[in-house]
Amino acid sequence: MSAGQEVVSSGGTASGSLIEAGGSATISSGGTDSANTIGSGGFEMVSGTGASAFRDVVSGGGTQVVAGGGHVSGETVVANGLAIIGNGGVDSGSIILAGGSESVLGGGVASGIGVSGGSEYVSSGGVANGATIAVGGHE
Repeated sequence: MSAGQEVVSSGGTASGSLIEAGGSATISSGGTDSANTIGSGGFEMVSGTGASAFRDVVSGGGTQVVAGGGHVSGETVVANGLAIIGNGGVDSGSIILAGGSESVLGGGVASGIGVSGGSEYVSSGGVANGATIAVGGHE
């Protein structure tokens, strides 16, 4: 999706979408996505009670924001991709590879994150539990 918008709300599911070049996706309360790719210039917001995303790939200038009851798991963040875990957002079991980064802001929680060649930043009030930092990784 280029310069378009995808909205997934209660009971809805999106799978395998490509979001880039000004495209955006919003996963709101009760919505789910699976195996989306957020690439160059793409943006995805996962926010609201029960909003969830699984096995997404964030790369090449793409950005994913998780907040306000949103939960992501099994994500891969690589090659200038950025994941932001804001207040009320949760990330579990994701991996940050070379060139990727994740920022855990105040009120955000990251659990069981693997960092190999990428970076995880934890701001005041953010929580990171059980991270595994491999060769070239930074926390």
